Amino acid sequence: MRAYEIQIYSNGQWQIQAIFDDQELALLEARRIRASRPSKAVRVVEEEFDPAYHETKSRVVFRSTPVDEHNAEAMERTIDLRRELAARQTQKAAASERSVPPPPVPARSGPSLVTLLILFIGIVGGGLAVLAWLASLRG
Repeated sequence: MRAYEIQIYSNGQWQIQAIFDDQELALLEARRIRASRPSKAVRVVEEEFDPAYHETKSRVVFRSTPVDEHNAEAMERTIDLRRELAARQTQKAAASERSVPPPPVPARSGPSLVTLLILFIGIVGGGLAVLAWLASLRG
């Protein structure tokens, strides 16, 4: 056998407000109570009696408090702010991509090919001149 207790938190303890044998009706009534008393915490506790063991098992199937609503509103604001921040970052990145010129092609460093060719010819010519001078000394 199952029963659904609607409990309201008052004066530091949970007090039974109503008992239902149908979960949907209990949830509907709990939501109605919560809407009519926004400063009160409301919960629905499912009580199940096991006749084989003569024991009752309880579990909370619905809970609503003023803090829950505040947290939900704060979470929505946080999500909205994160979306706005992401959109601004995307806009900023797109704007910076449009306004930044491509990086300049680095200038070639070092001597040009013509300079290297002239240097090579000079070294080879100088070497041949030295060899010719040495040959003239020998003979």
